[in-house]
Amino acid sequence: MKRIIVDVEKDKLPFVLELLEQFEFVSVLADTNEEDQGMYDSIVSLQKGVGIPRVESTE
Repeated sequence: MKRIIVDVEKDKLPFVLELLEQFEFVSVLADTNEEDQGMYDSIVSLQKGVGIPRVESTE
């Protein structure tokens, strides 16, 4: 199973949750709490290219 994080405008969240819950293969988890914030921050920093090791070519 793979996990995705979707950023949604607050007023659109009920619609998106209702839509996703229509699919048997989708599990909807609650919004991130303080404990999960570190994981979210790590994902955001990876998206921005921070923390990704860069291997420089020796050729």
